[in-house]
Amino acid sequence: MISDTPLAQGNTPRRASFSFLAPEFPPLPLGQGRGEGAYGSSRPPHPAVSDDHASHRARRGLSDRPRSPAFTLIEILVSLTITLMMMGAVVTLFGVMTDSVSGSRAVIEMSERLRACRNRLQADLQGVTATMQPPLRPENDEGYFEAIEGQYTDIAPGPGLDPLNGYGDTDDILLFTTRTRAEPFVGKFGGVMVESQIAEIAWFMVPDTTKTPPTYTLYRRVRLVNPQLSVAAANVNDDISMHAEGTNYKANSLGDLTKPENRWLHVGTGAGAGFPYRLNTTNIQAMPFTGASGRLGDDVILTNVLAFDVQFYDPGAPIYISNNVSVEPRDAGFSSLIGSPTAPNIPTPTARGAYVDLGYFNLYASSHSGTDLSAFSGLPNAKCGSTARPFSYDTWSLHYENDGLMENGTTDTGTNGLDDNGNGIVDDLGEYDTLPPYSAPLRGIRVIIRVYEPSSQQVREVSVVQDFLPE
Repeated sequence: MISDTPLAQGNTPRRASFSFLAPEFPPLPLGQGRGEGAYGSSRPPHPAVSDDHASHRARRGLSDRPRSPAFTLIEILVSLTITLMMMGAVVTLFGVMTDSVSGSRAVIEMSERLRACRNRLQADLQGVTATMQPPLRPENDEGYFEAIEGQYTDIAPGPGLDPLNGYGDTDDILLFTTRTRAEPFVGKFGGVMVESQIAEIAWFMVPDTTKTPPTYTLYRRVRLVNPQLSVAAANVNDDISMHAEGTNYKANSLGDLTKPENRWLHVGTGAGAGFPYRLNTTNIQAMPFTGASGRLGDDVILTNVLAFDVQFYDPGAPIYISNNVSVEPRDAGFSSLIGSPTAPNIPTPTARGAYVDLGYFNLYASSHSGTDLSAFSGLPNAKCGSTARPFSYDTWSLHYENDGLMENGTTDTGTNGLDDNGNGIVDDLGEYDTLPPYSAPLRGIRVIIRVYEPSSQQVREVSVVQDFLPE
């Protein structure tokens, strides 16, 4: 409808107003609508949205749903920081666990190697062929047993080696003949493999100065005893026990090895030459297999060793009680209890019987004090050829008493049927041309092996005890 009312005179003209009235349509019959939102439906129709408004929202990528709140930049940075901290903690924990597992594995492997070394040494000692009642007769084919006691001990391991850091006795050496009770010994001779049930074995250590702190490598050198073999020349890389006879060589028997001059490294130049045919301890340091031999490491039994201490059971060794603590000859407080060798003040022992180092009472004395506490406390017999260190226990050989040679100032006076020293006893020990370093029987030994594990910085120790009592 359009209104056209005239304006009154003097009044401001007014804009014409228009009003549009929607035409009235009759209601649609039921069932003729277009869906639930159609006119005439039971639901109210959807609110009308203009085309311009809808296209504007579509361009902005918006929907009719309510907008979610967004993260601020500070919130994102905080969350990233927390995530990185958590990842760093996880990585650190993983590294600690990895180091712990690696250290545990290294300790387990070291313990296994140490156990294998102990079992190997135990088996070798159980098969020792010699009886520990020196001197032995070569014709009895018993072989030999020899243990070198160096000048250092477990409480005084040597220059620069602090016992508080685990170091111990490192200069002891074991040499003996043994018979295997299981599989035979195997070695090389002339480029081929040979076997034997009997072998001459040496256990010794060589320092490894390339490591910090310095440690030692324990070697086990095996030389087969097979007198049936024909030896044309000496070869340091062969595994056959042999000795020189003039310009020729002969494979050793057990009877040959009873004599010290036929043993490994007992004849040569320097300290080991001539009677009493001692082991050349300088040469043995250079005897491990080298790279040039093609057998590098074949004789290595254990690495990172801190101590290889050979101790001898002495039934007469005194044991004292100090401040309610038992003190044996190998303990640090022993020397203060008995006084110095030149001025001993020896108390009454509480008990007797202990494992000791040879010459423990006179180990650092330049001369014998005249006081022996037990069979192994003093210096060796002078008739063994030398009383100088290193001390040793040797089953020795009786053949020196009937070889027609003058080894120690006399010629076989101990077996000539005469009372040469006029004491009323024929052929007593005082008339012998030679004597073993220690004449007392050896009832048993104890070997202590101490090993350092670098990655875990732990020290492990095992003891091997072997008795030599006749069965």
